[in-house]
Amino acid sequence: MPELLIHFIIPFFLLSLYGYSIQKAAIFSSFAIIPDFDVFFHYHPAPLHSFVVLLSISVILLTSTYAYFRNDRWCCYIVLISAILLSHPFLDMFNSYIPVLYPLWHCSINIDCDLLVNINNLRDFSFNFAINKLAYTAPSPITTDFYAGIFTSSGVVVSLLLLAGIALIKRNEKNNYSDSNTQRREND
Repeated sequence: MPELLIHFIIPFFLLSLYGYSIQKAAIFSSFAIIPDFDVFFHYHPAPLHSFVVLLSISVILLTSTYAYFRNDRWCCYIVLISAILLSHPFLDMFNSYIPVLYPLWHCSINIDCDLLVNINNLRDFSFNFAINKLAYTAPSPITTDFYAGIFTSSGVVVSLLLLAGIALIKRNEKNNYSDSNTQRREND
């Protein structure tokens, strides 16, 4: 499964790219790690890795938020948080078997996708895309020595590259903003 850092950094990058402030992007992106809290209840990776469960929680939150606040902005935040929560099991499916349709379907899904090429003969390549399923059984209790991936070397490198991209985008936005203010002052 992707480590917590990757679960956090991908929505953080996308939200920053979309124009959210660093603070808001960090707050919203922290919701991406919530599905891994199921480890504290000794039920990893279900039910918080299920699209069905997460969507049900999202619908309840959305309807209660709308009923209480009657505010479109808060409803948009709930939809955004829901998408961020759903990104977690989606990413996990590419690394391990995840029960994404639990409790409706008692199978775990894994998506296997790779492209390999022979360096000596670039025309010799193989492409693999498969959606694999495995019967889901309830997890046995996790021992007290459960190790969870917070970050890995490759996760740190990917995160640093994405953060560098955000820094360049924010710097460019700041320069464009100051350039437009300078032009406005010159025209006045």
